Amino acid sequence: MPSGLGRFLFAWALIAFPSEALWAKRSGPVPVVPIVYLGVRYEAPPWGSDVGIPQNGGIVEAYDVRTNAPLWRKIVYHIHYDPDMEDDVQDVFITSLRIRGNDLIVSNERGREFAVDLSSHEVRELAFTPPASRGAKSTIDYSKDQDVQALSQTEWFAFGPVGLSGKRVDGEATLARILKRDNVIRPLIYVYNKGTPGARVYALAAFHFLAPQLFAQCRRDLVGGYNPIVKSMAGCVSREGNLLEFLIRIQDGEYDSYVRKYSEEIKEPN
Repeated sequence: MPSGLGRFLFAWALIAFPSEALWAKRSGPVPVVPIVYLGVRYEAPPWGSDVGIPQNGGIVEAYDVRTNAPLWRKIVYHIHYDPDMEDDVQDVFITSLRIRGNDLIVSNERGREFAVDLSSHEVRELAFTPPASRGAKSTIDYSKDQDVQALSQTEWFAFGPVGLSGKRVDGEATLARILKRDNVIRPLIYVYNKGTPGARVYALAAFHFLAPQLFAQCRRDLVGGYNPIVKSMAGCVSREGNLLEFLIRIQDGEYDSYVRKYSEEIKEPN
């Protein structure tokens, strides 16, 4: 039987994400067209069980075109399965493969992209731009923005006084400064793309209050996929929880009052 928390998360997901049809069996994946480059054929097998891997999707294989001999296999991204949900609705399949320079670019159905170095086979995730913001151009280099970089690198997520000193954590103070800007969404998209798990929670909390459609799209992209551990504090207690737990709290408006307070303070020029 599912645990109490598991039943709660599952019931909440049915209510909050009806369009995802979490209770239903999903259809099979669309086959990914293999590509050939410099004598090597790259494929994306959908079924991990066929190759001894405990997940469906996220796998690429390389074969010698001349001999059809396997060269290497790589798990491009890991899927974290909730035991209280059907496995098939949590599968995240690859949708396309393409070559760019010395990288194999892998796209999946959650809108994320990864680059596999064809020499070292190392994987890096490319910046994810939420669909609501795609096509928008920015001339600001946020890699040189001290507050944006500080928030992107924050280790802890918390709102309100914490610890024996009763002070705010650095991440909250930095978010407060960013929220005073006239143009606040673009730097927060950068934080969402580049930041630590805690930084992404700060960005999602801001999106929920300031850009609900953007939050909704990010939520759909995250459910059933990327679910890292987030370090947080409440009062004098530190704890760890997965991103889905914080997504529920954000959806319930738990942090809206903080975002409202900081965003309504006197705006500063960017």
